[in-house]
Amino acid sequence: MKAIHRFLKSGALVGCLMLCAFTLQAQSRAERSERLEQAKIAHFTNRLALSSEQAQRFWPIYNEFSDKRRANHRQMRRFHATELDSLSDQQITQQLQAMMKMREAEVQMEKEYLAKFMEVLSPRQVAQLYEAEREFARMVMRRLKDHPPRDEMSHR
Repeated sequence: MKAIHRFLKSGALVGCLMLCAFTLQAQSRAERSERLEQAKIAHFTNRLALSSEQAQRFWPIYNEFSDKRRANHRQMRRFHATELDSLSDQQITQQLQAMMKMREAEVQMEKEYLAKFMEVLSPRQVAQLYEAEREFARMVMRRLKDHPPRDEMSHR
């Protein structure tokens, strides 16, 4: 019975993800972002088998973690976008040191949030969370490759 229930849930999830992938093409960036977030929530909730109590406690922590990680990655991209030819060796050295500090801060943040996740989730669920993040990223990349959004195709 549990296997049937799990199959139906995963089938519904796959259907939801496929629907999201196809409808992403005709939607604005904000709408796509919202749909993607909904699909992510469905995938993670299903993959981790979150109880309603766990979900209520987990999502605010995860969203905070995700926002901080996204901000850090944006900062790192700015460093990578800098034209090295326009910088002196001293400026490059300073930039490299700043990047290392950001990476160290990110590792520290991941340790901090690991502890927070462990307060809400079992160790198995935390490990499944990291797997679910990788799976979801692969699914999104695959769908974007197969069905790129039209507004981004026109900018190429």
